[in-house]
Parts: sequence; structure tokens; C-alpha cells
Amino acid sequence: MLAIAAVVVAVAGIVRGFSGFGSALIMSPALSLLFGPPAAVATMTLMEVPTLVQLLPDAWRHGDRRSVVPLGIAAVTMVPAGAWLLVHLDELVMRRAIGLLVLGFAAVLGVGWRYRGKVPLPLTLGVGASAGLLSGAMGTPGPPIILFYLSGPADARVARGSMIGFFAFTTATALVTYGWYDLYTEDVLWRAAGLLPAFAGGIWLGRRMFGHVSEVAFRRAALALLALIGVATVVV
Repeated sequence: MLAIAAVVVAVAGIVRGFSGFGSALIMSPALSLLFGPPAAVATMTLMEVPTLVQLLPDAWRHGDRRSVVPLGIAAVTMVPAGAWLLVHLDELVMRRAIGLLVLGFAAVLGVGWRYRGKVPLPLTLGVGASAGLLSGAMGTPGPPIILFYLSGPADARVARGSMIGFFAFTTATALVTYGWYDLYTEDVLWRAAGLLPAFAGGIWLGRRMFGHVSEVAFRRAALALLALIGVATVVV
């Protein structure tokens, strides 16, 4: 199972390094199948810490801080509520919910839906809060945030930097919250340490690919992978 997980994590790292998002959407359903949702989400959060240290300095220079800060503050308030759902809901229910979320997100991106118009502050805070809830419950804050940034006029570098900056808020809050719920068992700690090299290596490769590989082709491959993992998570 650890070998399978390492392959999944490496692919997720490539996606994350290239686009700045998507790793949790790949890892969460796959690792939930292998280890159960609480252990999977806790493992992902631990691996996020060193990788964010790797990505954040450059991302923070290019990101849109005026939107990242209110989004992050709103998310922080909702991460603990999501973690409560993760701990108290049935594992099968959580696993299938994760799979359905991934399928829905893949479908939205696949049809190219975009939000048009200026984003008011209440909507910004709502997006941040919903992402925080998903972060705590499933380790996947990405869908609302990705749609938020991909719908606007920002270029790929600004959007990528902004999303990485936002994920720093949710990861820091989730790290503390999962510790409160004693999710960092010995197995989780060893598993995170064992998978981290594959994740970091994937991120390094994805960063090297950024600007050299067609974004359209890469996105299609990533969407196909997301759909496949989502179906497997719901069905198995």
C-alpha cells in the first residue's frame, strides 16, 4: 500500500509544482481508500508543511495579497468545524463524499465554467469559509479557491502564487486542529515521513515543467486522473 501511495503522492506533487493546486484532490481520495479518511488527511497535512516552505517564498512575491488575506482569515474560522466532521462522521460516508467532491470539481473545470464580474467582499469571505470547511473535513480546500482565481483576470503566475499563499493559512490551522483531535498517530508520522520524498520530488519536477509544457495538455491529463480517482473512491 505504501508503494501505491508513493506513486499517487509523486503524481500529486507534479500537479502541485506545476499549477500550484490539485495535489490534495488527487491524494485525498486515493489515500482515503488505502488508509481511511482521518489518517489520509492527517498524513497529507504533515507533508504540506515542508513543501509549503519550498513554494511559499516565490509564490508570496507574485500572489495577490489583497485577496489572499481575507480569504485566509475566513478559512481559518471554519477549519475546526470541518475537522469535527472528519472525526465524527462515518469513514465510508467521508470517503464517498470526497470522491463526489472530486468528480464534481473535475466536471466544472472540464466544461470550462468561469465566474464573471467583480467579486464583492461577502462572496470572497464565503469562498474562504467554504474552503476552510473543506480543508478541515477532507483536506481539500482547493475547489472554491481554484474556481475563485481561475475565474478572474489574473495570469497563471499570479493565480498560482495566490493559491499557494492561501493554502498556507489552511495548512497551519489544520495542523493545529488535527493535533487537538490526536490524529497524528505513530503510523501517520512514519507514513508522512516515508511519502514526503516522493511528494517533494514530484513538486520539484512540476516546477521545472512550469512554462515548458502545454498548460492545456497538462490540464486535460490532470482532469482525467481526477475523474478516475473520484470514480474509484465512490465505487470501491
